[in-house]
Parts: sequence; C-alpha cells; structure tokens
Amino acid sequence: MAGRKAALLICYDIEFAPHVAALASMGTEVILVPTANMAPFSHVVRHTVPAMAANHGLAIAYANYCGSERDLTYVGGSLVVGPHGEVLAQAGDHPALLIADVPERDPARISTQAGDFRPLRA
Repeated sequence: MAGRKAALLICYDIEFAPHVAALASMGTEVILVPTANMAPFSHVVRHTVPAMAANHGLAIAYANYCGSERDLTYVGGSLVVGPHGEVLAQAGDHPALLIADVPERDPARISTQAGDFRPLRA
C-alpha cells in the first residue's frame, strides 16, 4: 500500500454509490470497509461490493465479522475485490487472514472498456 491512497467507509456506507463516487473522485485507490453483516444480507458481499468496485474503478477490502452472538449470525465472507470487480482474495465463514496483490487504478482502461455513455444522457 506504500504510496497508494486509501479511504475508510464503515459497514452500510459501502452500499451508497455517492459515497464511493466521492472517494473515487478524490483519487482513492482502495476503500477499506470494516463491517458486521448478518445472514439476511449476504448479497452485499457477493454482489454489491464487487459491483461498487467495478463501477467506480477502485479496489475494496471488505472485512466482515463472522460467527454468532446471541441470536445473530454473521456471514463472514470477507474479501478483497480489484478495480474491475474481480475477487482477488476471499474468506469463508470462519476467521481468516487475506493477502492480495491489488492492481493500480487505471481510469483510462475503465473508460475504454465501458465506452463513452455521455451521449446517452441527452
């Protein structure tokens, strides 16, 4: 991470595109997200986090609590997602240490892959 710009969003914040877009516009390359997501919300780790990474061209390290406390079950599934939405490392439903090589952000590549959709706004 030496020389790379990182930012922190906490838990539910990652589900709001304007938060992620604001960080991306400031040159953030990696968003760190500590969270404690429960079983009914497992779609966040599977779909929302990779989509946010790909849509905004930055990496996301999503550290989710796992196990049970009282009547709550936490899904785990911590992961590191690259700037194209690719899963670089993922844990199961038990505690784990994830290590991943995160590629540098390349906005030019992202805009080339996505095409230019500005004319569609008219």
